[in-house]
Amino acid sequence: MITSILKRKCKDYYGVSKAACEWSAHFKIKSKGVLYNAVDINEINELMKNPVCDYRKKYNIPNQSTVITFTGRLIPEKGVYQLLEAFNKLNDSNLYLLFVGDGPEYDKLIKNKTDNIIFTGKVDFKNVIAVLAQSDIFCLPSVSEGMSTSVLEAASTETFVITTSTGGSKELICSDEYGIITKGNSVDEIYEALKKAVYDVEYRQQCVKRSYKRVSDYFTFEKTAENIEKIAENMKLNK
Repeated sequence: MITSILKRKCKDYYGVSKAACEWSAHFKIKSKGVLYNAVDINEINELMKNPVCDYRKKYNIPNQSTVITFTGRLIPEKGVYQLLEAFNKLNDSNLYLLFVGDGPEYDKLIKNKTDNIIFTGKVDFKNVIAVLAQSDIFCLPSVSEGMSTSVLEAASTETFVITTSTGGSKELICSDEYGIITKGNSVDEIYEALKKAVYDVEYRQQCVKRSYKRVSDYFTFEKTAENIEKIAENMKLNK
């Protein structure tokens, strides 16, 4: 109903990703282009210099251990149960899995809490950045996304990204040189992706450098604002 009202008032539509533009077509909306969801990479860099919390120290995580982190709403659509099962399948005491966030599945998920599986609950943006900066791998096996801010934040902190082909994340992680995009979110797919990222450290380090540069080049507020200004100027010229 809301979309039908908007269609009467607005003729120019833009998606936060190419995938979002394709999704809009289901409402018979033809997008004129993409204005990417974005992050303030300068603010993130500043927060990383002075983290609000040392999460490895807080949860007694050894420096040599590998930390895998999920950030977001704890709902089935985010693939949280598949991630948990895939992590357990790795069966490596040197690995830690952090669930950062809250949601309707929190009470069920926290029953799986161990020394190596940690639930932080809901935290603010500054703490999200602190966690990501102290993590090695970010995993979001979601079945529904537009252009995930969490993925952009992870890449901005030079954290290796594993996510699904759903939504616009594949426009940032555009090949396996930038991270891992799985076709679906089955336990086996997540397990294989985690295994690759955990044990091929050189590959992981190369990917995070590339994904950070791609975020800096295309997914910042400055870049999106620049594109909005270009659209506005073109609209003036075409009046």
